[in-house]
Amino acid sequence: MKITFITILAILPVLSRAQNWDCSRFKNGSFTIFDPTSGKTTLIHRYGNRQIETDSANTYRILLKVKWIDACNYELTPKKFEGLDKEMISLRKKTVGVRIIQINEDSYVARCTIVGSFVPYSDFELIQIK
Repeated sequence: MKITFITILAILPVLSRAQNWDCSRFKNGSFTIFDPTSGKTTLIHRYGNRQIETDSANTYRILLKVKWIDACNYELTPKKFEGLDKEMISLRKKTVGVRIIQINEDSYVARCTIVGSFVPYSDFELIQIK
């Protein structure tokens, strides 16, 4: 019993620090995501409740609605697609839940999940462009 209590006391500071992250600095701004699988970079511009995503070659553009659930969780709902074929549009039509799981000096790591699904489909590092 004493060991369990000491273990809980040791873990509490770590948990409380995670809950006190300042995610607000990532609510607006410009970011990049590099996908090592495809070798492509996506540019993101987020202001207020709008997010625009384009690839580095400017072959597509997606306009999304941003809905902040709390300080470090938001949802992205696609509103308009330009330059994507029907297959890519069908893959990207769903609302995506985004949870910030790590904050670094000039970036954050986000875990993305299709809303309604409990299985995360990807983690991405978003690097803030200053």
